[in-house]
Amino acid sequence: MCIRDSWDYVLLLVMLLVMNGLFIAIPYVLTNYLGLNGLLFNVVESVIRLGLFMGYLFTISQWGEVARVFQYHGAEHKAINAYEGGSNMEINDVAKYPRLNPRCGTSFMFFTVLTSIALFALIPRTNYLLSLGYRLALIPVIAGVSYELLKLSDKYRNSALMKMLIAPGLWFQRLTTKEPTEDMLEVAVKALQEVKAQESKME
Repeated sequence: MCIRDSWDYVLLLVMLLVMNGLFIAIPYVLTNYLGLNGLLFNVVESVIRLGLFMGYLFTISQWGEVARVFQYHGAEHKAINAYEGGSNMEINDVAKYPRLNPRCGTSFMFFTVLTSIALFALIPRTNYLLSLGYRLALIPVIAGVSYELLKLSDKYRNSALMKMLIAPGLWFQRLTTKEPTEDMLEVAVKALQEVKAQESKME
């Protein structure tokens, strides 16, 4: 392993620690000072987490380079929606499709909020550090359950309940996706075609 690779792993670890601190530890610490208990504690904690997440998305969306990334994100969604909608995949046709997609990672983040409310409600109140430790240790479980919910939301997307559950995630995507340019759509379509070609070779 080269030095550069080692630094990449270090930076990834630092990033994960920062994200865990921002979206897991800080909401718990702030809610703990309010002296709440039970389900109300979990709901307020999740609302704070959601507020931090929205603030984070809004802040980075104002940065020029990130805004360009969000345009590519929108192009990716349009290409996927066009492909699944039976489009001829011509750029002019792909451009007509919506830039929002219910299986997006942004929607996944909203499902993690719902999952954390339900899961943390099952954890008995203990001392301060142990409760915080539980929250950090359960991150993989929350991610796994949220991923399965995301898959179910696509399978039962015509269900009234699922439409309600995915609506906030679609709203958040208005922050993380922007209308792409024509050349961005070309990149997204080409990338999707390459993926499908590779999948065909593997079958």
